[in-house]
Amino acid sequence: MKGLYALAVSFLMCTVVDGARADENDAHRFFERIQHRYETITDYQCRIDTYCTNGRSKEHRILNFYFKRPRLIRVDLLWGNMPFDNGSVGVFTGGNTITGHRGGILSGIVMTIPRKSPMATTLRGEAFDEIDMEAVLDKLYFYIRNGSVRVMEESRFYRIVCVPFDASKNGGITKDIAQFDRDTLTITGFQRYEAEILVQEAIWTDYIINAGLPDSLFDVKFDPKSLKREGIPLLRQNL
Repeated sequence: MKGLYALAVSFLMCTVVDGARADENDAHRFFERIQHRYETITDYQCRIDTYCTNGRSKEHRILNFYFKRPRLIRVDLLWGNMPFDNGSVGVFTGGNTITGHRGGILSGIVMTIPRKSPMATTLRGEAFDEIDMEAVLDKLYFYIRNGSVRVMEESRFYRIVCVPFDASKNGGITKDIAQFDRDTLTITGFQRYEAEILVQEAIWTDYIINAGLPDSLFDVKFDPKSLKREGIPLLRQNL
């Protein structure tokens, strides 16, 4: 009986380990599919609706997001609940700085500031280059060796639920939920939790992919509306 018990325990342990490896391998293969899709994209535009909270403070913003390889990023803030949010523009072209201006009466003052300056980040300290598709993939890859990953296929989406083994190694985040469009494999939603509290959410819509965005767009003084005259498809410039 002892031998049978030991054999059963050994079999159970092997099954659990093999199952964990299978989940890890499945998640890794799925992330590689997303990575491959991302590598086919030269440029993209999308609307992002973002929300985050830090203690009692809450931040809600709606923005037009522009990306071009190797990693040029422009954010046009259409609406936000913070002072001088509306009309703000920021541009990231690499390195450790952001160039931009605030909205309203401050729109004429162009500044170059550290990319991690509170003026250029969310309430939770995320910079421009930490909200694009590449940054989301980096967050998900963390879980391959440092947490559990479940990939669920739904009617129009893939939903990925990630839980870290140790939240202290994940900035206190206890769960990430990402959503990707089944057809395009583009990110459409991302939620972050501390315990059971939603502390961050982003929703991506209105993708325009490989439209041929020029480098000139990634100048804070450039007016995106002028691209229409060149026949380049463009996001709506208002809500």
